[in-house]
Amino acid sequence: MTKKNVEQMREFDVLQKFDFTSERQRSSIIVRDKLTNQIIIYIKGSDKKIFAGKNKFSAENIYEMSQKHVDQFASEGYRTLCYSFKYLDENDYNKWIQQYNDMKYRAINDKSLSKNLDLMIEEIEGNATILGVSALEDKLQDRVKEDIEDFIEAGINFWMIT
Repeated sequence: MTKKNVEQMREFDVLQKFDFTSERQRSSIIVRDKLTNQIIIYIKGSDKKIFAGKNKFSAENIYEMSQKHVDQFASEGYRTLCYSFKYLDENDYNKWIQQYNDMKYRAINDKSLSKNLDLMIEEIEGNATILGVSALEDKLQDRVKEDIEDFIEAGINFWMIT
């Protein structure tokens, strides 16, 4: 490894991780950049959830092209994932994590509070900048692309559950 490559490497501390669930349709990770000390949340998930949590900049500059990419990839039979991120203010994050941890411990004794945890996660994930869209070819079954094209051509609406 050259000196230049070493200088470009970045290290992050993982502060919090929220796993994907079918209800949330996304996962996220909150990290601290060791070089800048900046706290950042990265989110990946369905276009529906990522686009719903977009900030004003994304709505005005990124959303339309990202939606076109999702539509194009999906019409070609690919599975899509969308990505976003947001810088978190240190004080706001500290306040949020304290409230989140309090709710998490209270939810241990009162399962009805688990919905509140999901809402708190959704709150920290919201107002994010769209990073982009990726497409994956689903190799699990033959003819997925062709079948989707046939459905679209026939005017049939469908949902792909993966």
